[in-house]
Amino acid sequence: MNSPACKYSQLGYWEWTLEKQDVWNNLFVPPEQLSSPVFVNACVIDDRRVLLDSNWACYPDSESVLGFVQYIFLPTVFYYAMNPETDHLVTPIVSTPEFLELIQKTDTPHRLAMSGFVYELCAVWKHTGQKQWDALLRFCTRFNQYWKEQGFLFCLNMFSGAEEVASYLKELVWCEELFEEEFGYSFQQLDELCQRFEEEPFAKHLLLHWLNTRVGTLE
Repeated sequence: MNSPACKYSQLGYWEWTLEKQDVWNNLFVPPEQLSSPVFVNACVIDDRRVLLDSNWACYPDSESVLGFVQYIFLPTVFYYAMNPETDHLVTPIVSTPEFLELIQKTDTPHRLAMSGFVYELCAVWKHTGQKQWDALLRFCTRFNQYWKEQGFLFCLNMFSGAEEVASYLKELVWCEELFEEEFGYSFQQLDELCQRFEEEPFAKHLLLHWLNTRVGTLE
């Protein structure tokens, strides 16, 4: 359960950050600090409670994303699943051991899976660099597959750069005419925006705004 001495692995850092900014949308750090950008699409779909919440954010590296998933995303979506009377998302500010204890006390049929996902994510901190990123992607695959089979859908997608996001979206909506009608960009315009993302601060904000307002959920 122990994590390395990294600010993103500390509950206090995320508690302080939540008071200062929205960690779900837009750029997590100023544009000039995005040397190795990681895009995150976090989504919750629940037809029974009429909830659709999809957010795009851009983080500076895999460690920052790992901290977001451990201290923000998982507590938010698991708390929602454990409390069927609520119709909105709440982020409990608790340590990982406290959160695991909370999961074990609930009567949700997903408690074993939830605990397993928390332990699996904690183990990702043991890796660094590319190994950490690969472990995060494997976690997302298993996480998404499990919840896809349940009554509501929690989905977490990650991309290592703007061009990877663009490639994924173009594969998802392979017809360029339909893509432009749906999202307001041609393939070429999106490619140009992704190229500008690497060099222009304003383009970084523009791409995240487009993802949140026009693309939304990938499901």
